[in-house]
Amino acid sequence: MKNKLKVITIFFLMIFALTSCTMTGPDSGDIMAPQPGDLNLSRFWKYESAYSLNTREKLMADEYYRNLTAYIDRNTVQIGGDRIKNPSFRVIRVKTYDYFLSRYRAVPEDAGIDSEYTDVYSITDAGGYSSRLFRLSDDRIAVERNNILLFFTKAEETAEETVSETVTEEEEPSGNGVLLGLRGERDLSGAVTGPAPLRTLWIRTDGDGEIRVFEVENILLPRDTFYLLSITREENIDVLVETINLQNLSSGETAREGIPKKLVSRFTDITFISDSYISTSQRLARMKSPGLFQYFSTRNTDRLAQDELSAVGDLFGSEGSEIFRQNAEASVTGFDYASDYLGAIDESAFIIVRQNGHWGYRGRINYPQEYSDQFVEFSMTLKQSPGVFRYDGLTPQWPVIKEEVPEASDAVSSPDGNLTIVKTQDNLQIYRTDSMGNLSPEPQLTIPLRGSETIIMNEWSGKSYVEEWESTVKKLGREIKE
Repeated sequence: MKNKLKVITIFFLMIFALTSCTMTGPDSGDIMAPQPGDLNLSRFWKYESAYSLNTREKLMADEYYRNLTAYIDRNTVQIGGDRIKNPSFRVIRVKTYDYFLSRYRAVPEDAGIDSEYTDVYSITDAGGYSSRLFRLSDDRIAVERNNILLFFTKAEETAEETVSETVTEEEEPSGNGVLLGLRGERDLSGAVTGPAPLRTLWIRTDGDGEIRVFEVENILLPRDTFYLLSITREENIDVLVETINLQNLSSGETAREGIPKKLVSRFTDITFISDSYISTSQRLARMKSPGLFQYFSTRNTDRLAQDELSAVGDLFGSEGSEIFRQNAEASVTGFDYASDYLGAIDESAFIIVRQNGHWGYRGRINYPQEYSDQFVEFSMTLKQSPGVFRYDGLTPQWPVIKEEVPEASDAVSSPDGNLTIVKTQDNLQIYRTDSMGNLSPEPQLTIPLRGSETIIMNEWSGKSYVEEWESTVKKLGREIKE
């Protein structure tokens, strides 16, 4: 009886220690993909007012915003001087008060928002643009950029020729930049494995000019504003828990993954991160000792709580669910205890991971015994969804890259196809490509890797956003010289 009381006491002390200062993700609604041609938004908007979500920063004079307009349709979004073509939309319906309080530490009524529920549109493109739009009513919206809410009211429809003038092409800066997230190897030298180190490389080029590289510790994630993702470790005499942290660099607020519901150790490796989703491979065990990472999971970036995992069907609909089940069933055909595995199929047990120059999908069936090291793993071929990541093109195609760089293990390319980064076991090789998509004869720059690192993020910025992203990188990191 005394031993039992001791275990219970330790368990609750651990919960108290690990939950202090914990904040879970802010979204508490249903994710909805807008139907083609139906964004439920008018096209033309005029500026009404501005509100700073960060009370420590003052707004610029109203004259600065007064002439802002907005235009929104399926093919083009223009908000003030920011214009993107072929945008991706993701919509979530949230409880307004909870969302603003958790995400911005702001009371929506103070900003003039009094609706109980709000539709939040996440707008992104392959070139690095990211913003959030709040549909407040048929006649009023708000757009959040860098912790400033810009309010717009519905404007009269404009003649088509005026629309074309609004979104005409202008000469924009050339060049590309990529935030490349890397996960290193765990330290296996001790009785307990060390956490996998994380870092971000910012690689930018000005057309045919110089290629520059900066390094930031942990993962610098571009969303509506910049976030810094890290993994922290806490432990007591019995267990060790690694926790994902996502800090909003504008507001300073940090969202944290929830702690395990039972007295177990948790080790976490991130396999993928984007504006919308995080994938992890994790080990849960009753002791601190190293072992297999048994569990796959993917969750919405805004929902880090452990019990809010995403299923394949959440990302890819019923077709994705069926593909998951078919591959899962095929993976255990002929197995001993196949019926046990089939009864344990869970379509939230999947990750996004690099495979031959692209993002791919892998699933697992875990044997139905708590914290068992037995599982079956399988790959899946799913149609790409624009809401999962911004861009996943490759120039030239993987077989060509592999032929020209036999030691290549992965590669990423810029959306305009002008820059390709080839990863080998030891380094990153940066190539320019010609008008036919061929790699330059030799890499323009070679960056040594720290042991065996894996790509877990590639977020590209083009045109005017290159300078915007680099200004943030310079504040947080250092330049790497060849």
